[in-house]
Amino acid sequence: MSYPESSDRTKMLLVLSLLEQGEQTGFGLIRMMEIRREFAFLAEEAMIYPLLHEMYSKGLITSYEKQTEVGIR
Repeated sequence: MSYPESSDRTKMLLVLSLLEQGEQTGFGLIRMMEIRREFAFLAEEAMIYPLLHEMYSKGLITSYEKQTEVGIR
């Protein structure tokens, strides 16, 4: 079994700590990170979405689609 590097584990833990507060979209996570300065280094789409995909593939988070007024989220 391969383990993520230390910095990747730290990023994953930061995301998990935000998700403890409730369900979020990737965009919602980015907005939360912008508000909290300690997460600012993750608050870019180019960083968060690959991390979320990796976390999903490892079974650390789940995903679903939801119909909203503006489309599927």
